[in-house]
Amino acid sequence: MRRGRAQRSSAFGLDEFLESYPDFAVRPEAGGGVRLVGRPERVFTAEGLPDIPDAFQLEIALSSRVPKVAPRVFETAGRIPAKYHKLDDGSLCLSSPLRVTLALRTTPRLLPFFEDFVIAYLYRYAHIEKFKKDPWPDIKHSVADLIGDYARLLGASTHRMCLGYLELLGMKRRIANKKPCPCGSGVCVARCRQHHRRLNALRQRFKVVPRGWFRAEHAVLVRALEGQLRKRSTLDVEPAKPRSLLRFPHHAHGRSLSMTRPTGVGGGQNAGVA
Repeated sequence: MRRGRAQRSSAFGLDEFLESYPDFAVRPEAGGGVRLVGRPERVFTAEGLPDIPDAFQLEIALSSRVPKVAPRVFETAGRIPAKYHKLDDGSLCLSSPLRVTLALRTTPRLLPFFEDFVIAYLYRYAHIEKFKKDPWPDIKHSVADLIGDYARLLGASTHRMCLGYLELLGMKRRIANKKPCPCGSGVCVARCRQHHRRLNALRQRFKVVPRGWFRAEHAVLVRALEGQLRKRSTLDVEPAKPRSLLRFPHHAHGRSLSMTRPTGVGGGQNAGVA
């Protein structure tokens, strides 16, 4: 492995990941990236839900720009159908982009990413496959549901306010403070005491996410909603707040998840992963 690739892999915690998941093999790729290939056999567990011994054939693609570019995870045995939370390139849709970006920018290591997002995704699918029912709600593949998830993250009471927060977080503070407040009061952000404080708190919470990311995401959502932005009814709806969606990302809402080695495979000790 070339020095540059080795340094990036080390910085992203590849050795740490392989120590916890030795079932994966490392395959260097053109452009400085690597691909991890394996079929880890484990017992998937979730708090208050039945344990599920299972295994998935996986590939994890790490580009040379990781963690700025999120890892892409593929299930390669054809077990998970395309209609079940997959992106256009066939990779697993693990959560909303903001949740994934925030997690990777806050903790730029592969092991926490895998345990917080991939394991949750796989447990949910295995549970549906085995018991024919959802273990918890998830985020549907629609613009409205994506904005609703962002609204929960940002503490916005409406979808329109959520879009306003995204736009302001993409601006420099001195420029954003002169813009109309997304609360709709008609005053600028700097004069709206409640939402000025809220925006400052969001700047602090999401300081690891570049302003350019918020600008790009806001532009994508606005383009997707161009036909709906004229209809206040679609944007001023209170975001749905299912109890189990308030604390955990996407497929892992409201659950403490782990993936442990089953009895008879490598020792059989249950070592939970939060």
